[in-house]
Amino acid sequence: MNQWSHTAEKKPGFWDIFTSQPHRMFFSSGVIFAMVFMTFFALQFKGVIGVTYEPKLFHFYSFAFIIFSQFFIGFLFTTFPRFLGVPELPRTANIRVFILYQAGALLFVVSQFISVYLTLLSVVLTFAAQFIAFAIMYQIYRFSPVPQKDEPGWMLKAFGLGLVAHLLFIAYLLIYLFLPEVGWTVFIYEAAKNIAVYLYLFFMAFAVGQRMIPFFTTAAQFGYQPNKTPGMLKTVFYLLIAKTLFATAGLHLVEALADAALAGFIGRELVKWKLPVFKVSAMLWVMYLSLFWIPLGFGLSAVENVLWWSLGTAYDPLERLSLHILMVGFLTTILIGFGSRVTLGHSGRPPVADRYTVFVFLFVQFVVFFRAASSVLFFLLPQAYYHAILFTAGLWVLMFVLWSRKYLIYLLR
Repeated sequence: MNQWSHTAEKKPGFWDIFTSQPHRMFFSSGVIFAMVFMTFFALQFKGVIGVTYEPKLFHFYSFAFIIFSQFFIGFLFTTFPRFLGVPELPRTANIRVFILYQAGALLFVVSQFISVYLTLLSVVLTFAAQFIAFAIMYQIYRFSPVPQKDEPGWMLKAFGLGLVAHLLFIAYLLIYLFLPEVGWTVFIYEAAKNIAVYLYLFFMAFAVGQRMIPFFTTAAQFGYQPNKTPGMLKTVFYLLIAKTLFATAGLHLVEALADAALAGFIGRELVKWKLPVFKVSAMLWVMYLSLFWIPLGFGLSAVENVLWWSLGTAYDPLERLSLHILMVGFLTTILIGFGSRVTLGHSGRPPVADRYTVFVFLFVQFVVFFRAASSVLFFLLPQAYYHAILFTAGLWVLMFVLWSRKYLIYLLR
């Protein structure tokens, strides 16, 4: 009896605790790879290490499909069942996706020193992990007893479009390796990049944010109700489709019109919500701040495209300023805010930002500023651009080191 009692009372080990909640696994991996891949990119950009293909392709793929995707999966595997009124996912489902993702991500790193053929294998593994995650969420959505499933449905559409972008990237690699004479590689890569950035990464984060941020605000401010426009997500989605099509086709002037429509519509929407910016804690205002980067990002994209069209250049004259405003200003800020809140709440701590966390939030905005400054230098002072990019990459790594000093420890304990 004592032997059985001892076995029953045995404390769970690290692996048991680490895999007990999906956000622990995927947030931890996302943060670690955010530091690893940015370091690799900086070393590639500086020419310290060789790579199997251009550093910008490595940068795009690693961030879109390994880093940010794992944050999405960690959050959605935690909250999707709650949104749709079904039991939590079994631990084995979380572990299966997690292990497959880590295998693909690690092989992606190793392949950079060996062969692009190995890179292709790593991309297929990562796609398989993302596909299984989508299939799991689709089954939750399909069998949910909840009558109102519009918002989870938009999140599922965004995740599915991430798979489409992922497939296009695989097609790009296949043509690059086996059919280089076809000549479609640039178009396929541009389609993969634009779908991934706007219809997957941005729209997923926006769909989640427009649901959760007002919810958190209502919990903090009794009686608050956002005045959302009916069909808001549908309008944003169709405008993003237009932008994606125009961007892929290189139609800069009409893309600028889509940008202006997105900036105006989302900016007007945020004003209508009447968020109590000066009445909430830092954990909420950093999420508000992330939202207000959106109209600025699309507004700058309109300016970029008009400049691009008028100057007639073959490259973006502001070196993707608007893209990084959206991906660092909006997406990274909201991920840091959500990640901090979820980590505190699920570790039994009150979801309140202390002074150190506020410093980290402000440091994120410091990184946004320097990334934006790098793009402006590309236009005004090209010789300083190279050093500015390396400096910004260092700031990015330091940002996640600072966050990890507190929050990664909570996740791993």
